[in-house]
Amino acid sequence: MGMFDHYRPQPSLHCPQCGSELAGWQGKEGPCNLVIWRQGAAAPTGHEVDEERRLPRRELDQLRLPAIFRLYTDCSCGSWVVATGFGQDETWTEVALGEFETRASVPATSFGDGVRQCSRCAHVWSTGDPIALAGCPSCARLTELAGG
Repeated sequence: MGMFDHYRPQPSLHCPQCGSELAGWQGKEGPCNLVIWRQGAAAPTGHEVDEERRLPRRELDQLRLPAIFRLYTDCSCGSWVVATGFGQDETWTEVALGEFETRASVPATSFGDGVRQCSRCAHVWSTGDPIALAGCPSCARLTELAGG
């Protein structure tokens, strides 16, 4: 059927270039059947196809994402944005802007209002939101706020 799936991060993510809320996330590491994945749910929450082609709920309930997967979208400012989803116990639990091969992270210090500092390279930047996981734009490491 489809060549990708739809992804809905919770809470929504914002563009690292302009700060706009991002929507329309897609990815190719699930079943690529136009199913809808929502962060926090183990199985797809819907199937975005014509009703006569829609998979029965029992079949959707059997589908799972890999432990690490990519999702992507574009922003109205023209930026192409890639994020990495992380799963635990077969459920999509976390997402971070950027591409990462593992969930291994370095600590980050929060200065409030989405401003953080990477403990590896000391770079300070704003993610726009106080999200737990974010890629450092300087050293490209996955950073994690305490308690995240």
